[in-house]
Amino acid sequence: MTLLCEVSWEKLSQDYFSKSSSWIYNKLQGREDNEGERGFTEPKKIQLQGALYDIAEHIRRAANGIQ
Repeated sequence: MTLLCEVSWEKLSQDYFSKSSSWIYNKLQGREDNEGERGFTEPKKIQLQGALYDIAEHIRRAANGIQ
């Protein structure tokens, strides 16, 4: 998946979830976390979706600002 290389998952994890980079990498790989959950819960999926939309909006604004 190309997106995995294009997004700073460490920064996303810290800024949007207040979690470590290992937390999000484990979630993305479907590994079990400290609470025994694999992957993302439905609320965390919605939160991740919102984070990606927010990042996309920042990229769109930067692209539109190029003169």
